[in-house]
Amino acid sequence: MGRKLTKNTGTKDARYNTINVMLKAGGVKNFAYIFKFLPKTVVAKDMGITVPRCTTVINRPDELTLAEIRKLAQLFDYDFKKFLNLIAKEV
Repeated sequence: MGRKLTKNTGTKDARYNTINVMLKAGGVKNFAYIFKFLPKTVVAKDMGITVPRCTTVINRPDELTLAEIRKLAQLFDYDFKKFLNLIAKEV
């Protein structure tokens, strides 16, 4: 499965859809779990942040900004409020 960059091609890595399905099924219990299936390098690049910043927010979700949470929800094609609630459980 080839990686397609959101910024360059207008398409997303197919693993974002996998995370969407898992989120909708209630299979994601915490933010860090997502990164067992989707590399942080992919997410960091698609969000326009550095890998060290991505590592920081994986380990400390309370450091995510609302803009970052919104962008993540968009990448996962998932409801912002539901994604915010997932993050809020960890802070």
